[in-house]
Amino acid sequence: MADNCIIKLLRSKWGQLIGWQICSILICGSGTMCTYIARNFEMTIPLLMLSMTYFIIFLFSCWRIPKTDVPKWRYFVISLGLIAGDYTAVTAFNTTSLASAMVFVTTVIFWVCPFAYFFFGRKVSLIQFFAIILSLSGGALVFVADGTEGSRWLGNVLALVSSFSYAVTNIFQEWTIHSGSMHAYLFFFSLGAFPVALALSGITEWKIIRDYQWCTKSIVLTISYAFILAFFNIASSFVMQYSDATTMNISMLTSNFFSLAISIIFFDQKASWLYLVGFCCIPIAIVIFSLFGPKENVLPDEVSKSLLSENAWASMTDATDDRTDTK
Repeated sequence: MADNCIIKLLRSKWGQLIGWQICSILICGSGTMCTYIARNFEMTIPLLMLSMTYFIIFLFSCWRIPKTDVPKWRYFVISLGLIAGDYTAVTAFNTTSLASAMVFVTTVIFWVCPFAYFFFGRKVSLIQFFAIILSLSGGALVFVADGTEGSRWLGNVLALVSSFSYAVTNIFQEWTIHSGSMHAYLFFFSLGAFPVALALSGITEWKIIRDYQWCTKSIVLTISYAFILAFFNIASSFVMQYSDATTMNISMLTSNFFSLAISIIFFDQKASWLYLVGFCCIPIAIVIFSLFGPKENVLPDEVSKSLLSENAWASMTDATDDRTDTK
């Protein structure tokens, strides 16, 4: 009964937004954890942390090897893209402020919209386009207010690189989950990501791991980060079954608001008026984007079709044609 209620809720627009806001809190939590570790122990160990994350996801999904018609190379592309995106994101949190890194990591929407139009033909209304511009303008104000002192410019650039990697992987994520299943996505993506991240960590981070300030606190924080990011990946995959990459990434922009509050309260960041104006633009943009989508005449059968995998729908269509011919 509870599962049916959750599924029914996620099939509604506002239910999807609630689901994505939970994911937004999780991604902000992972960024906060990175910043806290870097502040207290001078640095993080990105690839080691990520290999732990992917291993947790693999353990979560390996209870049964799923069958899928999706080409395995697509999952491997997702694995490489997520490793690149996660690695540059963690490094960005090490080198710039939490709020600035978060605002640029979540500019994924800037890249996802054209990708979604190219791959899926998904339309964006003029008002939705205005909402995207509004949210990006808020991000620009944050960039100006944060400045480029020290290594901040490098952190901001790495965050932008991370957002581009996430844009590509989010499109593949949407396609593989809708064409296959959430279980297959989590299993095959983690199956490729875990060994690659672990090997890269052993090659490039072995000296850092050897000389790191290992203690109970640092171990607990590192493991906690891995669990938070793993939970985010699992939760976002679950919500993605009923949503799309564009809605996901416009919703993720609220994590900027959360990160600003955390930066001010816990990391002593001073909020200028540019910061405040920029962050106020973001929730407004999300509401506008959600309420003013392109108008389409969608039949009930088409709605059902969108919730089924491509192969399942094709099988149902063929069966219907056969019954019609028999009659």
